[in-house]
Amino acid sequence: MKVLSWLNKRISYTRSWRQTIIIGLTMAALLVFVLVFLEPFDTYYFEAPNKNLLLAGYGPFIFFPVLLVHIFTGWVYRTQAQKWFVWNEVIFVTCLFYRT
Repeated sequence: MKVLSWLNKRISYTRSWRQTIIIGLTMAALLVFVLVFLEPFDTYYFEAPNKNLLLAGYGPFIFFPVLLVHIFTGWVYRTQAQKWFVWNEVIFVTCLFYRT
């Protein structure tokens, strides 16, 4: 039962587009940093003329879904009488990373 009470705990909702853009850009920058400098998934052996530019192209695949999910979360937040719970955050973060 502790899990259910934890999932029903109210948390703050990020209404600001500015904060959402900062979060999206930070997540995209972290992904690009990992791909370019840490070179996981054998990207060390990947040879291409513009390898870093190609790997940086994965950044928008994190940034734009964050913006799209923010539109939908705003609608859910308004329909729930401006309350945001842990279970809302878990569902939307899971949806965000399910496709990326």
